[in-house]
Amino acid sequence: MLHEGARLPEFELRSPGRDAVTLADFLGAPVVVAFFPQAFTAGCRAELRAFQLALPDFDSLGARVVGVSADTWFEHRRFAQAEGLEFPLLSDWPDGRLLSAVGVRDEDGRARRVTVVADRDQAIRGVIEGVAPADHCARALTLLRGLVHEAPGHSRGGGPQSSG
Repeated sequence: MLHEGARLPEFELRSPGRDAVTLADFLGAPVVVAFFPQAFTAGCRAELRAFQLALPDFDSLGARVVGVSADTWFEHRRFAQAEGLEFPLLSDWPDGRLLSAVGVRDEDGRARRVTVVADRDQAIRGVIEGVAPADHCARALTLLRGLVHEAPGHSRGGGPQSSG
C-alpha cells in the first residue's frame, strides 16, 4: 500500500467518455484519488456525492478530484450521470493494474475504499481509510488545506473540474 512520501504511480485509465487519462494530466495541481469499491452501492454513492458537493472547495484550493474503481467505463458513465458527478471516474478494468500497484485491490478484484491525497508534484501527503464513506471527502479537504498553507506562492482558484 502506498504511504505518505511515496509517489503516485503513473497510469493510463479510461474515463466515461472513453478518453485516456494519465497521471501526467494532473501534474502541477494537488490531486485527490478516491478509490471506491463499486458504482451504485450505498457507500460509494455517499462518498462520491460528498466529493461532488465539495467540488467548489477543491477548486478553490486548486486541487483536482478523480474517482477510480474496477468498474467499466460504461458503468462509470451511467453512475456519473445518475449521481450528477462532474469529476472524472476512471476505470481500472479489466486488469486492475493501478489498484494492484497502490495496494488497494481486494481478493475479488475490486478497490478497497481508500482516498489518496497527493501534492502538486504527485507525492503522497495523506492516505485515508477505515472511516465512513462520506468522511473521506472532509478528511481530504483538511489535508489539502494544510498543503496550501505549506506551499509557497500558492494561488487560489483552480479551473472547473473536468468530467472527462
